[in-house]
Amino acid sequence: MSTETIQCGKREYTLECQITKNGHRFLMITERSFGRMSKVMVFQDHYQSFREALDRVCQSAPGPAGDGESGRSAESAPLGASPADLPQPTLS
Repeated sequence: MSTETIQCGKREYTLECQITKNGHRFLMITERSFGRMSKVMVFQDHYQSFREALDRVCQSAPGPAGDGESGRSAESAPLGASPADLPQPTLS
C-alpha cells in the first residue's frame, strides 16, 4: 500500500493506493476537515477516465479574477501524472 497526505489549511487529503481481497487495485481519496471525513474510491480500471475528467474540470475552471479564463497557462503540463505513474501497492 502506498500513501501520501496533503495538508491544505484546515483540510487534509490522504491518497492511498490499496488492493482488494480479490486483488483489484483502487485509489482511496479521503478528505478530513472540520471534524468530518469523506471518502472516494476509484478502481484501477477507472483511473484514466477519472484523470481525464479531473483535467477537463481543472482546465475549464475560472481564473483567479473570475474572468472565465483558466487559472493555468497554455504551456503548463496536464494535471498530475499518467495512471501508470499512480502509486502502485506492494504486497508484503
